[in-house]
Amino acid sequence: MRIIEDHNGKFELLSQLMAEEIDAYNAKSGLARVRDLCFYLVDENDKFMGGLKGYFEGDWMYISDLLATRRNQGDGGKLMEHAEAYARKNQRKGILLYTMAFQARPFYEKLGFEMFAEIPQFAGEYSAYFMKKVL
Repeated sequence: MRIIEDHNGKFELLSQLMAEEIDAYNAKSGLARVRDLCFYLVDENDKFMGGLKGYFEGDWMYISDLLATRRNQGDGGKLMEHAEAYARKNQRKGILLYTMAFQARPFYEKLGFEMFAEIPQFAGEYSAYFMKKVL
């Protein structure tokens, strides 16, 4: 046996197999996971303006990535509102995410998220904030 390190996605098939095995094991306990929830914001010319990625795990939605190419224009809020509506439509209990100290904690707090854990000096001097919103 040997261990293969893959930091560039060369072994995508193995990564997919691993995810399927984990999902099958977790499904036995009712912990089903839906992968790759993606919402994209485009303008009237279909130019990419931002996006949100995440997944459902158990009864919660997890948001892994949020990007708005225009800051402070309401685009991030639109994406988050859409994600929350989607989570509600799919009967999720809440939304989880984490953000860094230099990123968007106040933005998420304005949307009703609360911090439930902090890891100081997660990346150098910056803390990581784990946040949730119960729906």
